[in-house]
Amino acid sequence: MTLSPARPTFARLTERLLGQNLLERAPADSSIATHQAPPSPSTPTGFVVGPNVHLRWDNPGNVSEFELQFGFAPGTTAGSLRLGLETSLGITNVPPGVYYVRVRAINEIGTSPPSPEIRVEVQ
Repeated sequence: MTLSPARPTFARLTERLLGQNLLERAPADSSIATHQAPPSPSTPTGFVVGPNVHLRWDNPGNVSEFELQFGFAPGTTAGSLRLGLETSLGITNVPPGVYYVRVRAINEIGTSPPSPEIRVEVQ
């Protein structure tokens, strides 16, 4: 019969690394930041003046940039625009039609689910 050495527990391994100065103990008052994709932006608000569309939404925090998505039917995406950290957008000379618009927040970890969608009609 062959006996294998016991696997070190996480606590024993941590103490060994601390003892060899390969790991530093965190200060007692330190906190660990939770890294995660941002939450969804708020429902966009908007208004149309002639062929011009103005949109606005709130920054939910933990965002590197926003992506505006638009489609020609609910839940579809015909195109998207990366907007940086801007929380409003004015688009001029929009062709007449009905558009469905939503916004997603993006950071280095991932992308939020889309905001609730709004219907924009340009006449």
